[in-house]
Amino acid sequence: MRVCILGSCVSRDIFNEKSKETIDIVLYAARTSIGSIFSSQPFDDVYSKNLSSAFQARLVAMDIEKRLTSVLTTIDADVILLDLVDERFNLLVMPDQSRCTLSSELIAAGGSEHPGATIVPSGSPEFMMFWENGLVRLLQLLKDRGLLSRVLVNTVFYQPATESGERFSANWVGRCNEMLSKMYDILRGSLAASQFLEYGNLLTCPDDHQWGKAPFHFSRASQDFALGRIREMEGGVRS
Repeated sequence: MRVCILGSCVSRDIFNEKSKETIDIVLYAARTSIGSIFSSQPFDDVYSKNLSSAFQARLVAMDIEKRLTSVLTTIDADVILLDLVDERFNLLVMPDQSRCTLSSELIAAGGSEHPGATIVPSGSPEFMMFWENGLVRLLQLLKDRGLLSRVLVNTVFYQPATESGERFSANWVGRCNEMLSKMYDILRGSLAASQFLEYGNLLTCPDDHQWGKAPFHFSRASQDFALGRIREMEGGVRS
């Protein structure tokens, strides 16, 4: 089974060591806002080389140089897993409206100080305009390739606290969840109800999560539930 992940560690963490025997992750594109994918290249990539992690450098370079567009025109997958958690990052926008994702990695590499660039806050009206325009192009590309029915939206929401009750910032959680709700509603206008992976009350945030405490670092139980739904979708593709 071939899986393409357009999203964050929330989706990548679903696939554990055991699942590697039957699931091939053909693409993992993180730290890229949908509002950035189809932009022209905003500036030369002089930043990714500043990152010691080859993985992080690759993600930053892919976003700045807009490599994902060409990858999406050729990649094949049984499931295209889409999650919107990385839409929490702002956009870095040039005067000609070309842009990239102002991820924590790009900030660490010095990109937030790029000459002439302005920051468009995540969830703002301008941000949502870029996001909706990018989404239209993404869905059309997948439709043209006969892949739209293979999209599965990982419909997560930020949680207010860890499993032990340690609270996250209520303002941040509320703001991010409001944006996610708007985005999911927009997606529901183009996708079937069966293309939304919804968890009910299963989403919890362990205090001992491998990546640390965060309102979007979820439990193994919820990840196993998601894996089951993904395998069900594979059956539909092959039938």
